[in-house]
Amino acid sequence: MKNNVENDDTFDLACTVVAVGPARTTDKGFRFRELLVATNNKRFPQTVPVQLSGPRVDAAGTLHEGEEIVLTFSLRGREYNGKHYVAVDGWKIQRYDAAGNLYVVAPPDATQPTLFPTAPARPAAATPPAPPPAPYDATRTYRDGDRAIFDGKVMVYHDRPNTAPWTLAPGEPANTTPAGELDELPF
Repeated sequence: MKNNVENDDTFDLACTVVAVGPARTTDKGFRFRELLVATNNKRFPQTVPVQLSGPRVDAAGTLHEGEEIVLTFSLRGREYNGKHYVAVDGWKIQRYDAAGNLYVVAPPDATQPTLFPTAPARPAAATPPAPPPAPYDATRTYRDGDRAIFDGKVMVYHDRPNTAPWTLAPGEPANTTPAGELDELPF
């Protein structure tokens, strides 16, 4: 989330659309729509409802679940009967095109100051975790840095001169094999 310097009350948030609520109208003719977004924080993702009004009501109807957007919003607080309430008001919605560039879907409200055109970079795709090492295979050719399991311990292969070809991987408990038995292993 980035705070814009020109307007301390407005923030940009790279997020993912979770759900788009229906457009609603109050008895007094006020149109609004609720947009549910998830933050792209990998460790502590949050799902946040955002209220949209004005021209953003119709523009948000074109959003799809799972779509990555940049949302410009402000926080609004009010007191009612001794209790305090907070609302997240959306002011501008930006989408990514096929090239990864941002473009405005819903324009900013005319009552809000002009914001910087910069926004957070598009989130990188998550890289899948490395598969666990496989048991040692004598028919396979190993390269420097490859890992294999020997007797339940993860070992790392090295093809550098004057070093042992297999060493205990970092983070593994110390080898408890008695001295002399290491020469009998298949590596």
